[in-house]
Amino acid sequence: MIEKLLKGSNCRVIKTDERTEIFPRSEPYPEDCIAIEEETLAGLFTVFEVHRQEKQIKATTTKEDEAYLYAAVSYKRLFEIDVDRKKAREIHNLILLEKTEEALSFVASDFQHSIYSIGCEEQSKISLIETADKVNVKYNGKYILESTSRTQGYVTFYNYCKKLQHIITFCDEIQKSFKLDINRENVIMLYIFGRL
Repeated sequence: MIEKLLKGSNCRVIKTDERTEIFPRSEPYPEDCIAIEEETLAGLFTVFEVHRQEKQIKATTTKEDEAYLYAAVSYKRLFEIDVDRKKAREIHNLILLEKTEEALSFVASDFQHSIYSIGCEEQSKISLIETADKVNVKYNGKYILESTSRTQGYVTFYNYCKKLQHIITFCDEIQKSFKLDINRENVIMLYIFGRL
């Protein structure tokens, strides 16, 4: 199942009786991976992010399919980072030139209004809130970035709008292809914040 969820990803899956591990193919001796461990007696599946044998719990569930989905989302978050450095530089330059409105328009031009909110916090959207000379970026009441510079705030806002758009598209594809009952909010929270 994990292979199907990550179809098109450049990953390698190793399954043993105790766990399933997902590595990027590009690493010949990987130190980082995503792992799923099953506690048979408890009926629990735990998804970990592993860095040099140190495990960080990302999600726990009683459903195997859900564990595979959370592992796929964690893999995408860790290994399939999509950063547009050219866009970040342009945002930075516009703010340096004190063209704040133009910078905001530039950021927002890549996304539908269902992805973002500017000026106030809205549920299920990446929200950019400015107070005096500081910027906050939030999602569903949780801070992504708090009291930062306009430049850092706008670039973070752009990157997280891109992340939200990406994970919504991934959820749509999964529901269409696999007919899985997906708790979208959990999937989005895992992708945005890195844990449930």
